[in-house]
Amino acid sequence: MFKRGETTNVIQKARIRKTRYFYDDSAGFMFDLMQDIKKGIRLANKLGLEPVFRLNGTSDLSWEKYEMTEDMNVFDVFAGIQFYDYTKLPNPWERVRPNYHLTYSYSERTGSWATVSSIIAHGVNVAIVFDRLKGEALPTTYRGIPVLDGDIHDLRFRDPMGHIVGLRFKGGRAKLAAGLAGGFVLPAAH
Repeated sequence: MFKRGETTNVIQKARIRKTRYFYDDSAGFMFDLMQDIKKGIRLANKLGLEPVFRLNGTSDLSWEKYEMTEDMNVFDVFAGIQFYDYTKLPNPWERVRPNYHLTYSYSERTGSWATVSSIIAHGVNVAIVFDRLKGEALPTTYRGIPVLDGDIHDLRFRDPMGHIVGLRFKGGRAKLAAGLAGGFVLPAAH
């Protein structure tokens, strides 16, 4: 989110800096990522919490393709730790690992309803933003597929398989119309 008149902010600048670091010095980036994950695990253990990591907050990288150490990706190095992400990349079931859960993010640009059906049939849930605002009910099913309320928590790896993860539109009615027009938001009544 930008303040009025801004085209960037400290958060965006930090994301750009990290992205450049990832591509300019991938070995250094992966070393730092490993150290950050280790710190997160220690903190979670100290607090009596389960350590869980979502690597793609604003990106959609295929982390399984990047080596953290020789011949090992982050999921191999931290085999006992749960990771999860949302993705718009095709065939997400091919990227799932025992400790890496993916939820596919639907939009008009990412595929047809046949794509959604195929992804769910392959054991990956699909997140869909519906034309509902905070406090409004989500559909219980959509095109015959059960819908769970994805706004209750973000721990997608705990969701039962074979579901649509229903999300409410974050914004007001005026922006909702633009989301519907752009295919990012689907009408809940179908």
